[in-house]
Parts: sequence; C-alpha cells; structure tokens
Amino acid sequence: MEPKGRNKNPLAQSPGLGTLLKKLCAESSTVLLLSTNIIPALTVQSCQREDILVTTSDHEEDNGENSSDSTSTILSNITVDYFAKCKLEDPVIEKLDIFIYDTEGTRPLLSHQTLTDGLTIRGAALPQDNRPPEIPLQGHLKLTFPLQTSSGTNDGNSSEIAIVFIANCPKALSDEALARYDSMNLLEFPFTDDRPEAPLLSGTATISADCQIELTPLLSRVIIAAVTNGLSGYELLEDPQVLLHDLTPSAKVLQYEEFRPVETTESGTPQPLPCDVGFYTQYPNLSLYCYPNDTPETTLGTPRTSLEFICKIKGVECSFPITLPPIPRNSITCVELTVNGPSDYSTDIY
Repeated sequence: MEPKGRNKNPLAQSPGLGTLLKKLCAESSTVLLLSTNIIPALTVQSCQREDILVTTSDHEEDNGENSSDSTSTILSNITVDYFAKCKLEDPVIEKLDIFIYDTEGTRPLLSHQTLTDGLTIRGAALPQDNRPPEIPLQGHLKLTFPLQTSSGTNDGNSSEIAIVFIANCPKALSDEALARYDSMNLLEFPFTDDRPEAPLLSGTATISADCQIELTPLLSRVIIAAVTNGLSGYELLEDPQVLLHDLTPSAKVLQYEEFRPVETTESGTPQPLPCDVGFYTQYPNLSLYCYPNDTPETTLGTPRTSLEFICKIKGVECSFPITLPPIPRNSITCVELTVNGPSDYSTDIY
C-alpha cells in the first residue's frame, strides 16, 4: 500500500532521469549545453577592419602662385556580422552595445553604438524529434570613424583597436564614464539587475584585421538535480526548499576568471521543491542562479558560495549545508542529495 502523501508527479519521481542527466554531463558536454544551459549564444562571426588614409587639400592663390596645405585623416571601417542561436528556454536579446577603443596611449573611446531594433529573439518548444531548435538572429553593421595615433596626429600607421560587445544591459552606458578602456575594464554589474531570461552578455577582442568573438553571460547556475529520501518507516521530507549562501553581489563585465568577492550577500531567496520527497527519488531540476565565485578550495578568508537544503522530518525543521566547488563564470553545477536522517546525508556534485 502506498503511504499517504507520496509524490504523484511521474517526472519528479522518474528513477532514471537524474542518472541520465549525470551520464550526459559526463559523456557529452554538447548535449549538456543544449539541455540545461541558459545561454542565448551570441557570436560575432566576423569583425573586419579596413583603414583608409584620406587626404584633403586647401588651395589658395598668392601673387599668381598656388599654395597647398594638406591634412590627412585615417578613417577606420569596422564591419560586424553577428548571429545568435536560441536553445531551449526562451532567452531574449534586447539590446546590443558596441564600444571601440584605441589600444595606444590612454586608450580612448573611438565609437559607441547602441542597437535595439530587430534584436529580440526567443526560443521555441522542442519539436517531436527532440532536436533543439536554432533560431538565427543575424545582423550586418558598418561603423566608420576617424582614427588617431596616441600622439593625436595621423601618421598613416594605424594601431590595433579593442572592440567590446555588451548585450542586454538594462541601463544606459555613459560614454563619458567609459571614455577610456581602463574604465571599461572596471565596469561592474549588480547581480540583482541581471535576469536569467535575458542575461547580460559580454565579449571583447583586440583586432587589427579580422576576428571572431563569443559573448557569454556572467550568470552561473546551480541545479538541484536529485533528492533521495533514505529515511526508514515511510517518513517524508516535508516542505523541502533550497537556497544559496555567500552570493557574489556584483562582477566585472569583462572579467572571465579569478572572481574573488571582497564582500558577499548572506543568503538568496529560498526556492521550494515541487513536492514532498517520499519513497521515490525526486528529480526537480530546480535552478538557482548566482554570479561566479571561483575561489579555490584551498584559499582561506574568502567565503565560497554554498547551498542549503531545508526540510521537515517528523515535523522538526532540519538543515543540510552543502559545500559547493568553485563556480566559474557561465558554469553549471549539478547537485544530488541523499538524506538518511536529521544529521545524516551525502551529496554527489558534478
């Protein structure tokens, strides 16, 4: 006879789903990205640069003689071809900011363009053959601006330029505040303003002729893949919920490693599991989002982001803290938990 209160959701109880997810994670990183990632992958397929030396002359007549003063300007033409691919979860690209900086001297801002029209893309439901849909967003953009050397004069020898792409920034980006590339490197974005459905994306490269740039989100993801009830006597794990602790409150937009927060947010918002955990393992596939904190496990003094599972056993609230590994930018960490008693539990993290 099935105990009262037993989970009824066949997807939540499916005994093979967590095993399959773990197998896919271990054997096929491509499948994992298509199955669980939040990314609306935006790739600048081609970023080509062509510099043209333009010379202008002013003619004046003096006593029947012609005199000529010439000025030279380097016009840099940047041609950008970009596309995006949506996977499963209805991601959105709403805005794209393109910054171009000189790489010499004070590395000043040369150009800033903001695109909003025609950028929104959305995913779609999986077709019956379970192949993830790819909905391309394509665009062609040509930017032309005068390029100067670090001395402030055009000498016909153009330097490399740095190009920065930022997508889905909900606030206007000030040219005055970002007038130098060093300022762009210091630009931070608060976690509370980021959105999984339209995450902040960024990418940068230094180019002289042609390059390809992939834009990635700051957001990382912790997935509660499976929860197993090992209690005896048909006891339930009642009112289960999970939350993250020691969250990174902000991160630099152009940073890709060595995220070491100097301060942290104590706790995130608790998220309930679909139902009580009974005889069958529950596979909630519940996602908690955070900014990266890749502090090595051997480093002392900087708290790492951690997970807490909370439930009631025989009416008594029990807490199960879970230490997480370092969390890089744009990463997925899957957690499986087995509870055998109020203070007896084990985890499998991959």
